[in-house]
Amino acid sequence: MTADFLNLSNCKQQMGRCGLIVIMGLTLFVLPVLKAGATDVADAGRPFRGLAYKDAKSHVLIYVESDGRHVAAISESGTILWNKDPFVDAKLEPYRSAKPKIVGIGPPLKWMKKHMRPNRRYVAVSYDSTQFGIVDEYNGDLTFLGQD
Repeated sequence: MTADFLNLSNCKQQMGRCGLIVIMGLTLFVLPVLKAGATDVADAGRPFRGLAYKDAKSHVLIYVESDGRHVAAISESGTILWNKDPFVDAKLEPYRSAKPKIVGIGPPLKWMKKHMRPNRRYVAVSYDSTQFGIVDEYNGDLTFLGQD
């Protein structure tokens, strides 16, 4: 194998090819996504993967389905307790995104506790639209807490 890639004249040729490849990539992949109205080029062509959070005390698994919208609660024995689209069920209005997807799930923050009913378990969710709230583990109801 030779080290032609270290040759300066070969390097200039390779730079020209790389520039052409970058321009072609922008033209073929990025610009159509932007024209389609996507706001995040990095996520526009990538399929959403489900998220999951398991409550350490209740052992309930809260699973965000691959559409990024539907959420299911699954008991320790594998029984589906509920399956909902919290955004639609709470009658929220789209903000920054036509169909907001859940991008974060986990334990509620301390300040969120004042919005929780006593003796209930909750999980915090955040959407790619910067909207967020808490979901009741018992019934899947979303309490909307705000948006940035």
